[in-house]
Amino acid sequence: MKQLVLGIDGGGTTTRAALVSDEGVVLARGEAGPANFHAAGTKAAVDNIRLSVTRAFQNAGRQVEPCSAAFLGIAGVRTASERALIFNLISELNLAPAANVEVDHDLRIALAGGLRNKEGIVLIAGTGSACYARRDNGREWIAGGWGYIMDDLGSSYDVSRRALAAVVRAADGRAQQTVLTGTVLAKLNLQSTRDLVHRVHGSASFAGKPLTRSELAALAPLVLDAAAQGDGPAQSILKRCVTELALLAQTVAAKTDFSTPPVVVSGGLFTSAFFRQNLTAALGVCVPGCKVSQPQLDPVFGAALLALQSLKVPMLAQILERLDQLK
Repeated sequence: MKQLVLGIDGGGTTTRAALVSDEGVVLARGEAGPANFHAAGTKAAVDNIRLSVTRAFQNAGRQVEPCSAAFLGIAGVRTASERALIFNLISELNLAPAANVEVDHDLRIALAGGLRNKEGIVLIAGTGSACYARRDNGREWIAGGWGYIMDDLGSSYDVSRRALAAVVRAADGRAQQTVLTGTVLAKLNLQSTRDLVHRVHGSASFAGKPLTRSELAALAPLVLDAAAQGDGPAQSILKRCVTELALLAQTVAAKTDFSTPPVVVSGGLFTSAFFRQNLTAALGVCVPGCKVSQPQLDPVFGAALLALQSLKVPMLAQILERLDQLK
């Protein structure tokens, strides 16, 4: 009987599970809510991992059963104690024999999928931001990803926060006028710049409904559009964020002694041509000779690849070719 593995991508918003055979055939996928235990709590994280796996088996038309191996990339997991915490919590799920279950951070599976299990650097600029380098010799380093209060520079959240700052500074006359004033107010259904105070903090007519982190990050496309139209303040915001992201890549490359690395970039900000062009230029300066590309496979398939690798499955090259068809 063919061996089955589970790849699990436990993100801050969504948990994805992929059920894959040892020949690289994807039987099914399943989704559930967030698995970042810092934000969702340990119970919700485990429940969402369980539900994503259950849905993957249901979508495959099979009863839930232990697989031969499982690899979980979980947002918010960095240290050995955090890996052990999640490992112990999911032991009740009986995903696979304990010796064949591994837990690590979500950046690792993003890199494994993004570069088809090759060494390199992954740079993420989504709601948050982080960067990870891993070498074939096992050397690795993470920079960023400390959360929106202390970090997440260059992320959609950071772009949006800077956009709000640009709007209020323009209102004061401290900074150049920007089209972001009109687009941000329209997006939030506000009449005046002063209403931003109430919307952000959840006061007055917005009592009890402060702007959430994800709602704020959702304003980033407005900045991307404004920059594409030539708005100076919007372009300045993106250039500052690009500088922060390039510094992340420069840091992990230096810490792992990685010259001319492949760098795979991922996240909603990279849909902007202006952002991509400026980041590519900044990376060329900070990490000379690097080769910038888009992800080849989704992180959940990176997790499945790592699970297959743990079983020492033969013909990984052919398996990669099959998974490539799912891009």
